[in-house]
Amino acid sequence: MFDSWFTGLGIDLSDHHLRLAQVNIFGHIKKLEEIKLPEGIVVDEKVVKPEELKTILSQTLQKKGFGNGPYRTTLLIPESRVFSHSMLLEAKLKREERLALARDFAQKEIPIPFSQATLCFSPGGRENGKIRTTVYVAHKEVLNPLLQAVDHPALRVKAVEANTKSLFRLLMRFDQETKQTNDLIGIVDVGHSWTTMAFYSNTGSSLVSRTIPHPKPKAEKRQVGSYLDPATVDKILGTLKETVVFFQQEERKIGIIVFGGVEAQDPLLKSQAKQLEVPSFLMAERVSLKRIADVHIQVFGSAIGAAFRSMSPRTYSNQHNFLTGFHV
Repeated sequence: MFDSWFTGLGIDLSDHHLRLAQVNIFGHIKKLEEIKLPEGIVVDEKVVKPEELKTILSQTLQKKGFGNGPYRTTLLIPESRVFSHSMLLEAKLKREERLALARDFAQKEIPIPFSQATLCFSPGGRENGKIRTTVYVAHKEVLNPLLQAVDHPALRVKAVEANTKSLFRLLMRFDQETKQTNDLIGIVDVGHSWTTMAFYSNTGSSLVSRTIPHPKPKAEKRQVGSYLDPATVDKILGTLKETVVFFQQEERKIGIIVFGGVEAQDPLLKSQAKQLEVPSFLMAERVSLKRIADVHIQVFGSAIGAAFRSMSPRTYSNQHNFLTGFHV
């Protein structure tokens, strides 16, 4: 009866799957659910049939025992559909001035008219007398169908955020060694058709985010146990090497790179990632959850990280949220 008061939900959506994670007030995982989606409901990580997705979600919630809501919920928007731009702004500026300036700078870098988009702002830590500010942008034609699909009495959506932020939260909550670093932290979310790599300061500010497309390997050419073709692995690692060099030129050190997602378990990617200049790991190699298998940490990591935000919304209220725009 009181389940909805003492748990939080996270929802992660891709072209082929709908994943839900539920955590309780003690930080324990209560449920992990994965539903395979029919082709054509989500295409290129954009919901094109929101009513059909809504029906599938409603049936899943009923079948899996989520009828006594509403549950506090964090919804993840695929990062391939999110633009972001990070900058340092003078700390002496008033909040309104800083946000207006951040918006203007971001519009010059992001190829979407902001009149057609939803923006949110994330304040970060101070750096040499300035404040790190990140602007996140999602086109309304992407965000609105996603919100339409989760409009359900059992869900009380408290936040909408990008995937890598959820993975970063999971890592920082459970990996004490990484939590104490002063170096940058790389989060690489490897999916079926897209890979996103985001680099965070230890205070949680996103400095750089890049998303690269890649084809899913054809079944007849796919090696047993592999998820990616060799060309895709080369593309991912090549982009990471370029980013490492970029930050070296900026005199910023990347302390660790952590790979999330099912496809990150690809054996060729795993072996070659170990050859990067930066120590690199799977999320399951850095995060251990009671009674949760390593493979489930890779599969449900994003949804679990989102569920922790739902469980403690005030704790993470300074983080970007497409529902509220920004916080003081």
